[in-house]
Amino acid sequence: MQQPIFIACDVNFNGGEGRLAYLYALRKYGKKCGVPDGQSVAFAEPGDLIAPSIITTKRWQRSLRAYYWLLVQMVRLRFGKERPVVVLNYLPLWNFLFFLVVPRYVEMAPITGGGQINFKHLYLPFDKLLRVRFTRGFVIPVLYRLAVFLINGRKLCVKPATHGVARALGLRDIPPRIIETDESPFMLTALGPTGKTFKNELIVYISDHVLKNRTLSSELVERLAEGGVKLVVVGGDVNIDHGNVTVLHNVPRKAVLEAMTNCHAALSLSLEQGGFFAFEANACGLPVLCLPDSGGARLPGAKVLLSSFEHATPELLTTRIH
Repeated sequence: MQQPIFIACDVNFNGGEGRLAYLYALRKYGKKCGVPDGQSVAFAEPGDLIAPSIITTKRWQRSLRAYYWLLVQMVRLRFGKERPVVVLNYLPLWNFLFFLVVPRYVEMAPITGGGQINFKHLYLPFDKLLRVRFTRGFVIPVLYRLAVFLINGRKLCVKPATHGVARALGLRDIPPRIIETDESPFMLTALGPTGKTFKNELIVYISDHVLKNRTLSSELVERLAEGGVKLVVVGGDVNIDHGNVTVLHNVPRKAVLEAMTNCHAALSLSLEQGGFFAFEANACGLPVLCLPDSGGARLPGAKVLLSSFEHATPELLTTRIH
């Protein structure tokens, strides 16, 4: 069987999008995504991995350039010879322009996206919260409908990565979460007292994505640390200076998994419906402290910290965790 051309906007295995690309290519095609073979589909050969060369520090700039690069590759495919091609990541349901120009023969990794957001659980200044309410409450649902119209109208074959995407596509069957294809075995472990002495109490992932509740997570970590809780924080640009906090900057996945085995529980305040951090912490046997209607809340042994009617604040969450 001839290998397809693999297209990925992100090949960093330590990040969620890069991990999705790596695991999908590995599980289905036996392809280990590593160093890209080029940057343009026009010169790619079967089995090649192409990815953009994007050097910038700001997340929104990296994403914008990656989405633009991906659209350019799709246009080149439309005017070129039909070949086996797989797009591995950067496939959110809101990107209707992609579904407009992607050739029908192109295979797509599972489509990502979320469902409705409980804005009571999004901890932001009032002006930023208004902007997010507008984009997430109005703009993105409209883009979802446009994308679904194009997918159905063009008869594109897509697979959902989250329950929110499945519902948006009108699918009745509950799909598996794509992160369950991870190489770590997912087993329902006996969560609770094991007699083990843990070096740290909590491990926390902090990211600058708005739905990951960066501000809320950071303030909560500082409060817990002041109260004597020992924590491990995983994050690329986190700056928390406290004796009870160990920060892991840009470390390999193996180091994160090792840190998880030395923690009593994981804390995930993300509002997203999926996420490698919460999933892998749970696979390591940790109960996940999380918010309702999130991906973490679907995991076995999850500890939901708030009701759907409560506002998420550092003060309230501190009392719930203590």
